[in-house]
Amino acid sequence: YTQKDGLSQIDISRKSILVDKSGTIWVGTHGGVFLYDPSADSNGGQSFSLFKQLPSINVAGIMEDRSGNIWFASSNKGVFRYDARLPDGQGKTIINIAEKEELGKNYAGGIAQDKAGNMWFTMKNGICKYDGKTLTEYTAKDGLGGTEFWGIYIEQSGIIWITARGSTTR
Repeated sequence: YTQKDGLSQIDISRKSILVDKSGTIWVGTHGGVFLYDPSADSNGGQSFSLFKQLPSINVAGIMEDRSGNIWFASSNKGVFRYDARLPDGQGKTIINIAEKEELGKNYAGGIAQDKAGNMWFTMKNGICKYDGKTLTEYTAKDGLGGTEFWGIYIEQSGIIWITARGSTTR
């Protein structure tokens, strides 16, 4: 799929495609978020349309949490949470976490959710935990190794793995 199919950008990171619980396909690019329309695709129409509720962001990751919220990590405007569960007319909401909580340099990459429901994000200089109200930042001062933090994975046991340039931290 390319621009002729409705994508305004074809640079897509490895964590920027999501099939959510309802079957909707989300694709994040360096120029925003797009929704796939299988019906239009099969009828020769434009397969993708811009998700206009978000600003133009450089998407680094997309994830659906256990509650059905869709999270978008961007490398230029922080993190956005979309609550798609609200019925139409009930004000489906987009919240920009960076705007409210000053996410480290507005850069976010990896996304994970722990058993307690906290959201975790990788940032340029470390990782942060978002409990729904507050961001708590962890950096090299807290024992993280490496620089340029990219990936985050949380095991069932609760152990958190973080990948970075030059190191992996457990």
